[in-house]
Order: sequence, then structure tokens, then C-alpha cells
Amino acid sequence: MSGTGPRESLFPTRMALTNTKLRLKGAQTGHSLLAKKRDALTTRFRSILKKVDEVRPPVPYIFHNPDHPKHRLYLLDESDPGGLKL
Repeated sequence: MSGTGPRESLFPTRMALTNTKLRLKGAQTGHSLLAKKRDALTTRFRSILKKVDEVRPPVPYIFHNPDHPKHRLYLLDESDPGGLKL
């Protein structure tokens, strides 16, 4: 995030150059570690989604296509909170 804060006063010495290089190397290492973590979490999330798709039953075609002749409004049945009725 270049330019987001006050600049440090830096004297042009060999020690300042060494410290700047070390800070740059640390920032690059931290950035690469975060990138690896992001990739690992993305892979894990996709594998979880794949398992969910395998377990969840497919949605019937009539819900996908409102022009289908059997497409009706499904209402919750008050006597059975988990059931559906036509």
C-alpha cells in the first residue's frame, strides 16, 4: 500500500539500505504466505461445495422452468412444518 502514510526519514547509508532490503524481503515473504493461504482456503471451500452437491438431492426440473405445465406454487403445510403441499 504505497503512499498510505507518513514517509520514514531515511539517511542514505549502507545500514539503512540493508534494513530496507530486509523489510522488503519480509513483506514479499508475508505476501507470498498470504497468497498460499488464500489458495489453500479456496481449494478447501471448493471441496466442501463439491461434497454438498453430492449429498444434496437435485432440484426438480419444474422449479427451474416456470413455463413447465406442472409448475405450481408450493405452500408450506401448517400441520407439518417440514412438509410441502401443492
